Amino acid sequence: VAYVAALEGRYGYDLMRRNCATELLRRLDAPGGAAPLGGRVDPDAGLRFVPRVAFHAVGGGFRDVEREALPSYRARRLAQMRREEGAVRVFVRESNTLSSTVYRRNPRDSWFLFFTDDAPLLRPLFGLANLAVGAGETGVGLLRAPFDRAAQLRSGLSGIVFSVPELVFLNLRKGTLEYGRAASQSRPGAPPS
Repeated sequence: VAYVAALEGRYGYDLMRRNCATELLRRLDAPGGAAPLGGRVDPDAGLRFVPRVAFHAVGGGFRDVEREALPSYRARRLAQMRREEGAVRVFVRESNTLSSTVYRRNPRDSWFLFFTDDAPLLRPLFGLANLAVGAGETGVGLLRAPFDRAAQLRSGLSGIVFSVPELVFLNLRKGTLEYGRAASQSRPGAPPS
């Protein structure tokens, strides 16, 4: 019990005080961490626990900050397919989990129907469908709770949480592509990235 408490004290996760954004900022703020970058960003100031806010704080807090966007595996594959097949055809097929050739459902993902990251104008409509799917999974999860330790119930609730922001044009859900990293590495037999 003491060992677990020590681990939690050292590595415990907290959405607002100790998440990926705050820990990265703490590393930069550590002695010797930020000095080579010529600035300082306080990890505990304002809303810096929000990754986008932390990103902008780093951009404003250090000199000579270079930014590079690395597209996800899915984004790279969709761009390649659009060039080869056309944008409309690819959008219709790849916008949903039922006909997508890039995404295969991962058991760690909650159920959802539409990807909304590349459909900003349709996002609220797609989000509503995703919300309905999350509510359905939650209902099934309630029935299965005694048999699966409420795993599907938690998954359905997670689906609802990720769908609500879509109703107001925000996108959080990406889907999990466990094979994306391996497929994007240049090795014999790897699918093109």
